[in-house]
Amino acid sequence: MKVAVTGANGFLGSHVVERLVARGDEPVALVRPGADLKWLQGVAVEVVQITLGDPDALARALDGAEVVVHLAGATRARPLSVFFDINVGLTRAVVDACARAARPPRRVVLSSSLAATGPSSSLLPLTESQPALPVGAYGRSKRDAEQVLLTDPRVEGVTLRPTAIYGPRDVDVLEMLRLARRGLFVRLGRGAPLYNWLYATDAAEAFVCACHAPAAAGEIFNVGDATNYTPGESDRIVARAVTAPRRLTLHLPIVAVRAAALVADLASMGRARPPAFNRDKARILTAGSWAVDIAKARELLGWEPAYTLAEGMAVTVAWYERRGWIT
Repeated sequence: MKVAVTGANGFLGSHVVERLVARGDEPVALVRPGADLKWLQGVAVEVVQITLGDPDALARALDGAEVVVHLAGATRARPLSVFFDINVGLTRAVVDACARAARPPRRVVLSSSLAATGPSSSLLPLTESQPALPVGAYGRSKRDAEQVLLTDPRVEGVTLRPTAIYGPRDVDVLEMLRLARRGLFVRLGRGAPLYNWLYATDAAEAFVCACHAPAAAGEIFNVGDATNYTPGESDRIVARAVTAPRRLTLHLPIVAVRAAALVADLASMGRARPPAFNRDKARILTAGSWAVDIAKARELLGWEPAYTLAEGMAVTVAWYERRGWIT
């Protein structure tokens, strides 16, 4: 099967391309002109440099593909309206280009986020049947992108809502692991919500399954670890992975978290790229429980996560150590 992948050179995209190749599919990596291709080196993939906002070029690039895996998007933005310009606008552009292609793809698999659902007010796992009540602009943009895809009759839309993805090549979790190596763990408030983590190759395999599963058409799927973890459980697992000499947990009151996010936003005003930790991200992280139920993905996608958090963190830390990212 020929599968076009937007954002294929990124952290998640490169893992998806590798899993497609391993399955025997023919991936086509759609990347920005001049994009860094280091994670695609040595992978049997056709690379097409393209501006996704160019409708004619995008239609030509999608011609002949059976499925499009749409991973390109914004995870940080300034102003917040950029989330909607990119996450919603590019989704609409991909769907339109599918319809315009001479040999149109039949299915689009969208990378959304659990942030599109919003947190649970209890410790009960989130399911796909719950109303989407996102708490930040990022989550709202992902929810709106889902609606663009799933309400358009011109393609089969499939939406995946991953939890927090980590693994080799990821830079977002790196600073947390560096602090953990020194024995410092940061807790946002003193509550005991649940979180869910998803190892990168497990996430990639879910997208590959969504390309092939007939029952996936028109559906939304939560994908995450088979286990939901308390902050204390997560900290103990991470501490073992990084062989922390001790463990000091710093409890930050919610007001301090929000103040720190405001400072980070203000301090980055002169920079081209917004900070990874910002006010929108703070709202998401402090909103409630992020436990997830993955029963639907197991049943309809035939997907099962292979890694526990302990196993995935051990592999991730070893990968960082080999490259000198963690010392």
